[in-house]
Amino acid sequence: MHATLDVPLESLSLTLLVVIVFGCIFLGSTSAFNAITSASVTALGVSYAIPIAINCLRGRRMLPESRNFKLPETFAWFANLLGIAYVIVTTVLFVFPPELPVTGSNMNYCIVAFAIVLLISVAQWFVDGRKNFKGPRVEVDDHVLVAAPTLDGPPPPASATSDFSEKEKPMAGNHSAANKV
Repeated sequence: MHATLDVPLESLSLTLLVVIVFGCIFLGSTSAFNAITSASVTALGVSYAIPIAINCLRGRRMLPESRNFKLPETFAWFANLLGIAYVIVTTVLFVFPPELPVTGSNMNYCIVAFAIVLLISVAQWFVDGRKNFKGPRVEVDDHVLVAAPTLDGPPPPASATSDFSEKEKPMAGNHSAANKV
């Protein structure tokens, strides 16, 4: 965080650099730019499908019973399987070439870009990630899913763990169904 500007200047600079590089790639080769953007959309869809697939493979048993939003079991299974099917269909469609007839210059190299990113990610996981990655620790409260404070940083503010912010607190005489959580 920049001290006087109060913005993540390094992150913004890196984003600017990546956008400039992608712009130069687009000027040089529309096929390469198409491969990068298609691989990005494909990777985003796959990243959405992975937790849904894990949830389905475990039989939806890992979800907490006291969650605020709970679909009927049959509809929840339908929504999960529909989401996975949608990702599969869109992934296949994003791998198709953008025009016919397909030549080496207009072919969609999305699968190549996706495979390179996947190989780098898997290699990085085995080299460094599995030893050093510590995901977020989560504690399930009665009504709220709260991130647990770590020893590395300051504890969250007290208002972050309450059910209501100061503006949303129910009034004393209001007994509507929304207040009976």
